[in-house]
Amino acid sequence: MQVNRHKPEGLKFRVLLIHKDKEDLRGTNVLKYIEWGEEKPREFHKRPTCRARERWYDLGKKSFVKILFLRATEDKPAIYFYEKAGVFHDQTFYSVIPNKEIKASVLAAILNSTLINFIFREVYSGAGQALGLGALWSAVYEVEALPVINPSKLDKVKIQKLEITFDNLKRMSVNSIFKEIGANTSKEVSLDKIKPDRRELDRIVMGEILGLSEEEQLEVYRAVVDLVRSRIEKARSVERRGRKGDVAVEEIAADVLREFGGELRFPEGYIEGEECEVYSEGGGRAFVGILA
Repeated sequence: MQVNRHKPEGLKFRVLLIHKDKEDLRGTNVLKYIEWGEEKPREFHKRPTCRARERWYDLGKKSFVKILFLRATEDKPAIYFYEKAGVFHDQTFYSVIPNKEIKASVLAAILNSTLINFIFREVYSGAGQALGLGALWSAVYEVEALPVINPSKLDKVKIQKLEITFDNLKRMSVNSIFKEIGANTSKEVSLDKIKPDRRELDRIVMGEILGLSEEEQLEVYRAVVDLVRSRIEKARSVERRGRKGDVAVEEIAADVLREFGGELRFPEGYIEGEECEVYSEGGGRAFVGILA
């Protein structure tokens, strides 16, 4: 799940970040490079994206981020990418920036659990149905509503377990959720078929932290399989169906929230200050709700 394991000197391409006007670049090779891009037949400055900028060549000032939210996915669980060194990114991702008290790797581990990665995202990402072909797309305001376990509430033992397990998980190749769970239908789901690293992460998050029984965890996996398959099949079918699989996913999500938050209004009742911010490339941002 790591975004990039290459060393900087081994990268094939480079991005030149320029934040000055051309007048301030006189006598430099950078200005010659910009003018080269403006010459025919290139004329990069006339292209829609470049033309919309104040300085067509200025990509803006950016910061390295360690957690990236992939805003569109079909059936793969890797919607939160983690890179220890930090990376730049484009509009395909949202930046997830935890505050100083929260370790990025621990938050990334929690976000990549099946419960949050799929159940909560499926429930709170209704806009994604419009993409077709089964793709699920999350708008910033939908990411804002996602409930997340607060890492600062966990003891050192659980934090250590999460980091070790996530370190193993992020080394694995990314497969569809059906391969991760080892089932194509909810009836085929069993705990011993789930990929060991994913199962261990989910066991910690759903079992040790949230206190769900193994049977309740099985229901989560069954719900994921039914929900994702239903979304994909519905998008590929002419007939529009109103159901989301055989398992009431919304009820499962609601039960978990009620267990840890009573009847608080969602998401406001679950946000504890500015625990974590999510930024879109277009400048929008959202706060991720944190379960107490």
